[in-house]
Amino acid sequence: LNGATTAADLHYYTDGRVTRRKTGEVETETAAHWDGAALVIRTDGHNPGGEKFYGEARWSLSDDRQTLTIATRLGGPRGDFALKQGGTRETT
Repeated sequence: LNGATTAADLHYYTDGRVTRRKTGEVETETAAHWDGAALVIRTDGHNPGGEKFYGEARWSLSDDRQTLTIATRLGGPRGDFALKQGGTRETT
């Protein structure tokens, strides 16, 4: 926060159980579940000012198991946006 870098190991249950986390003054609740072959991770939280935010990431692997796609939606008091990332397996 405020230009600082923070690293963390995040652990989730994939059965929908909620994981609670506090980093500095930011509190979050995260639940992960399977939606077919896709892993969906949803985080809801609030910042020190009490403003609510959310993030939802959908991780999916292509049928040929060569491409991982992460589709993320983020939202909060300043608006919402979506981001899509993909990576292809390298063969040697």
